[in-house]
Amino acid sequence: MLSLISLGFLFTTIGFIGRILFITTPQKPVKTTKVLSEIKLLVLIFISAWILSPLLHTLTQPFSDDTILALSVFLFTIHLFTQDYSYMSGLSKTYTAPVSLNAAIFGSVLLVSRLPSFLDVYSVICVAIELFALFPIFRRALKVYSDRWNLIVTWCMNGATVVLLFQVSTVVTLIYILSILFITFVCPYWLKRIQRYKNTIQGPWDEAVPTRNQPHFKL
Repeated sequence: MLSLISLGFLFTTIGFIGRILFITTPQKPVKTTKVLSEIKLLVLIFISAWILSPLLHTLTQPFSDDTILALSVFLFTIHLFTQDYSYMSGLSKTYTAPVSLNAAIFGSVLLVSRLPSFLDVYSVICVAIELFALFPIFRRALKVYSDRWNLIVTWCMNGATVVLLFQVSTVVTLIYILSILFITFVCPYWLKRIQRYKNTIQGPWDEAVPTRNQPHFKL
């Protein structure tokens, strides 16, 4: 698990530096004080996770494994349905999905409480913070910087997910691949096809639209 911690810190550092590079322009340079404040915040978060790891390790001992698993699945489902995808797509400047973030972190806390040691707990909590709290910031900066690199990172993540899931279950891997293909290709095609059934109803509730060919009256 030490390698997981080192890998997490490495990805956090790379993502932090990449975000700074993406958002820095000659017209809008990033202030040194802002960078230092964000670094202090990251250090504080990881130190807090280290201090709380022994507590999180024994947090849910009275509950059964089935209860923890069901709650985790429920919380991660909430995370998916309440995520601020417009922020990661670069369409909005502020992240407005605290429910999604809290559900993901809480679900991670429930899962890590079943790990054998507090060091394992700390490793997974750090990875959860990086994935659910820090990674959306990096993805938005990458999307604003380059659509091509954003697409490359997306497909690399999907490939890594397939490889990791294959180590667990072939059936789950197949379900994941089919789900990605359905969402990526079938759903947009489906949405385009149903546009023909769209009806535009006009009435007095519509806003007035001025026309240019109206006659001019002189007083």
